[in-house]
Amino acid sequence: MASDFIYVADAKLATREQMTYIAKEGGRFISVLPETRKECGQFKSWIRSSNVEWQKLEVEPGGRSYDSDHLYWGYECPIPSEEGYRIIWILDSQKQDLDGQRRQSKIEKTIKVLGTLKSKVGTRKWKSKKQIEEAVEDIFTKYGSGRFFDWKMVVKEVETYRQKKKGRPSSDTEYVKIVKSQWTFEAMPNGIKIQDDAATDGMFPLITNIEAGDLSIEKVLEKYKFQPYIEKRHQQFKSVFEAAPVFLKLPHRIEALMFVYFIVLTLNALIERELRLAMTSEGIVSLPLYPENRKCRYPATPRIIDLFSNLRRHILFDGDKEIKCFYDPISELQEQILDLFIVSKDNYTG
Repeated sequence: MASDFIYVADAKLATREQMTYIAKEGGRFISVLPETRKECGQFKSWIRSSNVEWQKLEVEPGGRSYDSDHLYWGYECPIPSEEGYRIIWILDSQKQDLDGQRRQSKIEKTIKVLGTLKSKVGTRKWKSKKQIEEAVEDIFTKYGSGRFFDWKMVVKEVETYRQKKKGRPSSDTEYVKIVKSQWTFEAMPNGIKIQDDAATDGMFPLITNIEAGDLSIEKVLEKYKFQPYIEKRHQQFKSVFEAAPVFLKLPHRIEALMFVYFIVLTLNALIERELRLAMTSEGIVSLPLYPENRKCRYPATPRIIDLFSNLRRHILFDGDKEIKCFYDPISELQEQILDLFIVSKDNYTG
């Protein structure tokens, strides 16, 4: 393995067992620290009452769509993880906006559903105290919004009237007022709790065993941000190639199968790379590869292969003797792509 190889992964890597194993074997890693770790709760509790000197980061977009207003800041946590690894907190302006929008959406949806529930309180399904409590808790659980609300169960007096005596009502009919106690609830968003949660919007922690002298905060973030490119390629395992489920039992057979898929992924990447580089060289911005001849700026291998899937070769026999071999005609787009790949059209025209 190359000395500069770095494992970059999501929070699934950040278990004590896996991080210890990688570090023990001389490997290096960068991962998101799970929110369930107590280090996250401790830092967020501290930051709500402290002024953190965030370091503005100049992170290269790395070829992705990049908003000039998308800014990053970093903070080197002075206290390492329980395992002794470095923790870096990142503040992402785009994530900050999204976190605020998601929280507001959760609160608005919760208020709407709670209002609907309250209008139904007293019916058979939501009559007892336990039934109502469970219904309210289910709503908070569904939208993950319980921490933003204060709520309590209350008893409401409901007045009804009925005739004192049986018979058809008239102007002389006497009525009796009946007062019944009915359970309901009161729920209100807590502004202080919402502001407290908003104080940590846009933040996420990275954990790594790479020392600060070897990799700065900026470089750690850049390495981590490259992960989606790898994830997108590996996503084809389950989507395009349907590699799962695997019905093999012996580990070496599973490894062999995965190696074949690895070669396939590599070939897919090379096909896309060659075509996109050729398009750039020829000044071609897009190709009409999508249905209805819609433009495609970044052709993917499955789309390219599909374009040639309708081409057929026909061989005419008289008994065992071959009389003639002929091919379906190729389209202008197919011819253009073959030219970009520097592939002879003779392979498709005979």
